[in-house]
Amino acid sequence: MAEEKKKKKYSNPGDGSVNAVSAVAPHTNVMAILSLIFAFVFGPLGIIFGIIALSQIKKDPSATGKKLALAGIIIPIIGIIIAAILAALGFFISK
Repeated sequence: MAEEKKKKKYSNPGDGSVNAVSAVAPHTNVMAILSLIFAFVFGPLGIIFGIIALSQIKKDPSATGKKLALAGIIIPIIGIIIAAILAALGFFISK
């Protein structure tokens, strides 16, 4: 009877049961985290890390962090746009 329970616990993968040993926990992509950090420290590097993270997340279905990577791309772009607008305004006001 004990052997029967063991067989049910670790059954074949094709029979519809879940094998607890082969389950993979989702993990956050490290490049996505770095992308968000560098978005505030050095924008261009945040954009590069975000693009790399998105490609890695697309290849690995167990990886999470897509929103972090997108934020790491979008935040520096907004910062660059605001800096360009302020620089243009400063240039035209000083004349």
